[in-house]
Amino acid sequence: MSHTACNKGCDHAWLSLGLATSGFATRVVAIDAKAFPLSLAERNLRPYRRERELQPRERASFAPVDLRLGCGLSPLSPGEVGTAVIAGMGARSICEAALGEGIADGLGVSTLVLNPPARDAPRLRAALLKNGWAVRDEAMVLDRGWLHIVVKAERATAEGHRAPMDAADALLGPVLRVRDRADAVFQAFLRMRLESVRRRRGLLPVSATYKGGDAGDLDALLEEERILCAHIDS
Repeated sequence: MSHTACNKGCDHAWLSLGLATSGFATRVVAIDAKAFPLSLAERNLRPYRRERELQPRERASFAPVDLRLGCGLSPLSPGEVGTAVIAGMGARSICEAALGEGIADGLGVSTLVLNPPARDAPRLRAALLKNGWAVRDEAMVLDRGWLHIVVKAERATAEGHRAPMDAADALLGPVLRVRDRADAVFQAFLRMRLESVRRRRGLLPVSATYKGGDAGDLDALLEEERILCAHIDS
């Protein structure tokens, strides 16, 4: 069965190549808003394309990759892609690319795989729910000292199939906080987030490297602290 996936913000195309060699997609569309990253992607794809040309089509070990220049998902045609993968961006940029003005819906995308920094995950989950997408799976990853989250979301086909999301789900993830509660990386995230909340409340000194943002509403901070403490293993 054929399935086309796209990689928005493909940059050097290593993620696009991963999709092409995973067996998940029979075709990959790699998109970037700038010409220079696409030139790097073209160079990185060249040896794989040569190898593919030498193989019979039915024995090819990876799917073809089509490079396109453009903003967001605009280079795609309606019905062309089933899965959109957007990585290496903050939640705001991801939402603008995939959710703004019903972009993904209009293109017929059924699955989103999104990879923002872990600190942006609550904003992303809220935006997905607001736009009628349900979180189906999640993973937290520590990469070179930075925490990231990978979220798989699917279009809720009917209101009754839209999974409810309470405050704890939005903050920590409906999948992560249940399935991966004891995971060391997830626990590290909880402690870092709790430290951020307490700094914003003025309970801890502000370090030179702290980037926790504004103090925010006290009631919201207290609720976040309560949820975090309830999930941290003692």
